[in-house]
Amino acid sequence: MNENPTDAHEQCELGFCYLDGDGIPQDLGKAVYWFTKAAEQGDKSAQFQLGLCYSTGKGVPNDFEMAMHWYTKAAEQGHVTAMYNLSTIFWNEEGGVPRNVKKAKYWTKKAAKEGLEVAESFLFKIQAYESRNGSGVGKILMWVGIGISIITLVAMCSSC
Repeated sequence: MNENPTDAHEQCELGFCYLDGDGIPQDLGKAVYWFTKAAEQGDKSAQFQLGLCYSTGKGVPNDFEMAMHWYTKAAEQGHVTAMYNLSTIFWNEEGGVPRNVKKAKYWTKKAAKEGLEVAESFLFKIQAYESRNGSGVGKILMWVGIGISIITLVAMCSSC
């Protein structure tokens, strides 16, 4: 194993070795160092791992602003679990992040579209919440239903 790789994929792999203690002594600080080197070069797996490290405090202090930064970078490159993690942060108000149903739904839909089953069921939960709270599709359907009922009543009364 190259102890000073310049390739992002190799840097990420070295980060995993330090994270897991695979073939070398576990060192979370060095894991974060190598994940950061790889993430800065655009490696989506390293970006996701940094998001995970910052959201759990593994090798670094908890920092949800940094976690969201790295999760977003990974998600924008198609990392499905990063998409899902962003959605749960927005939904569960983790790390002091205010609930944002719109962003939670956006990232959940993207993860579900990629086939992540847990995201599909989470999307159903978000849609049920929207329906119960008179927002989103539930609110639109409610008003469409009321509008059709009124039009039907007016048509019935005008023919009397």
